[in-house]
Amino acid sequence: MFNNFTRLLAIIVLLLYFSQTATASPKDDKCYDKKNKHNSCQEGKQSDDDYEGDSHNDYSHQNSGHKVKICHKPNGATPQTLNIDYNTLATHLNHGDYEGKCQPKAYMIDPLRFGTLIAPSAGKVTINPINQHRTSFGDIVLLNDNYHPAKFTVELHKNETIFVTKPSQIAIGQGRQNLIIDNITSHITYANMGRAREATIYIGGDLNLGATNPAGTYEGIFDIDISVND
Repeated sequence: MFNNFTRLLAIIVLLLYFSQTATASPKDDKCYDKKNKHNSCQEGKQSDDDYEGDSHNDYSHQNSGHKVKICHKPNGATPQTLNIDYNTLATHLNHGDYEGKCQPKAYMIDPLRFGTLIAPSAGKVTINPINQHRTSFGDIVLLNDNYHPAKFTVELHKNETIFVTKPSQIAIGQGRQNLIIDNITSHITYANMGRAREATIYIGGDLNLGATNPAGTYEGIFDIDISVND
């Protein structure tokens, strides 16, 4: 009888042991991915926590380790586009760098030249940047053929195109008088050179003359701003 009791007690202990083991085993849990051997419920919870952390207004937390693009302008060297850590952005901005990629610089090759003129009365002279022709209006006398639109060149990466920001007016001096060039127009051509590209920008406009303007050669020198189209 004692032996039967002992066997019964042993069976009960074994049943309790296997019952606890089965309950604690992750392989029988509905969250346990048997194929990949991980807890899918726990991973989902962690993902939700990360999302909530990124969505609040803790600005330093949002940008920790975040990269930003800047144009770095070292003294006397060609500007470079760099990706830097956000935490160093303020330092770069304080010494003249700016956020975003570097924009190309346009170099003037020729000024906007209207040639030698005589203006017995008010009128204007126009330089067309597309066909590079010169046209006079009023009693303006054109004395020579030494005229042309302004010409700029820009070095680009292959397949890049540019947008030109022109001045609304250009003031030029002739003797004691300041004259205005307005109706500024532009024309751009591109030439591919291997992996690089060169843009040539022609700028024309209208030179407005009064009756008191002296005879002479009129031309304008100015700057334009260039930005690369995205």
